[in-house]
Amino acid sequence: MASEYNSNLISRLYQVTREEEIITTLEDMAEVGDAVFLSPILDGYKKYKDSSFGHYFLTTLKEIKSENTGKYLNDLLEKGAIRDDHITWVLDIMSKLEYYTSQTNEIAENFLENYSSPGFKESLSLDRWTMGFILEYLKKAGIINKHKENIRKLLFEESLDREEKAIALSYLLRIDPDGELEYLIENYMSKIKNTALELIITKELLGWRGGKVTQLKNLIIENGQERAKEILKEEQVKKLKSQAEAEKIIQEKESIIYGNSKIVIEIANIRKDINKKTQSNPNFLYKLFPDDELLFSQIGSANNESSFIESCVKLRSVVQNINEKVQNHRLDEATIKNLLPDASESDVEKSLNQLFLYLKSKNINVDSKLFGLRSLNRILSLVGHPEAEKELMDSLSKINALEIYNKKEWSKIHKYFLDFYKQALDQLNKSLA
Repeated sequence: MASEYNSNLISRLYQVTREEEIITTLEDMAEVGDAVFLSPILDGYKKYKDSSFGHYFLTTLKEIKSENTGKYLNDLLEKGAIRDDHITWVLDIMSKLEYYTSQTNEIAENFLENYSSPGFKESLSLDRWTMGFILEYLKKAGIINKHKENIRKLLFEESLDREEKAIALSYLLRIDPDGELEYLIENYMSKIKNTALELIITKELLGWRGGKVTQLKNLIIENGQERAKEILKEEQVKKLKSQAEAEKIIQEKESIIYGNSKIVIEIANIRKDINKKTQSNPNFLYKLFPDDELLFSQIGSANNESSFIESCVKLRSVVQNINEKVQNHRLDEATIKNLLPDASESDVEKSLNQLFLYLKSKNINVDSKLFGLRSLNRILSLVGHPEAEKELMDSLSKINALEIYNKKEWSKIHKYFLDFYKQALDQLNKSLA
């Protein structure tokens, strides 16, 4: 039945000629995602690439599950069969496929190097969206670090609009947060103060925390233009209000049966203790756990299944929220494979696995389950998914929580998970002593 439907879609793509019908057919193909659509879509692109909707064929390819997509697109690039102003769409597809070649690397690097040239930009229809495609490709291909200077220059190019500069800044800070913040601080008075770039930087800083971030914010508050000062002062007011509300919630929840205020405060204190250790430890020199207000969402007891599931979703976010700097473990592929033999490439990138690898790289004693954090994270991801019920039961049994769960005592099982998280943090804290 599926094969017949796919054949009908292919026939339809070859037969229709109206733009609306073609786009609808491509959307249906994207939804199905069958590899059988690869050749018809590429044929369609060759036929309609010079039309106003030619890029729809390329965007559809991102959803087609075929091992050959990257190769075929690379071949088309070599033959010059991709329209010039569609090449950035190809880079976007390659990023998603994680398919990198010397040819596409050179193209992305060339596009970045010449991005500030008005004629070059116009000929390739480059804008803030395509800038994102270029920088994301370079990031995922692992070659963005060597282009910091080129990206930094874009911040000061008059030909770029605010959105483009904001995107460039966000990638710079992701490449080397400390280094770029230091650069901005050093050059604030001479190059940034009272410029449009100052507002861009101010808005970006709203999502960042840390010593150098505070230093730069203070520079802006003391010396910046009025709007930049207002933005940062509004942030301070909101933060104080949020802290006050959190404290109020703690007080209100303490009287609830099975209230979690005490254990949440204990968890918060252990996380603070860990952060103090990692900030002073030469193996880290940064806070391991970012400030996370979601932790205080755990104070309220789960009094039904719905609120229990919601609490688990939020707790999972808390468990996974680890400083991105743990990605800088510098372990080679063979070592990673030895330490995480069963993890897929995408799984390796997950925060708990990155933390595990980082601790191992610093010779810090840690068990394969990361003191239970992995087990808890797995359970939290399974809660609320009926199709994973058996796997959830098995996982709960391993941490002696199955009986409570089967009784549907939602507040108790919620508190059990919090206590399990606290114990895991305790073990991690001891390992950093």
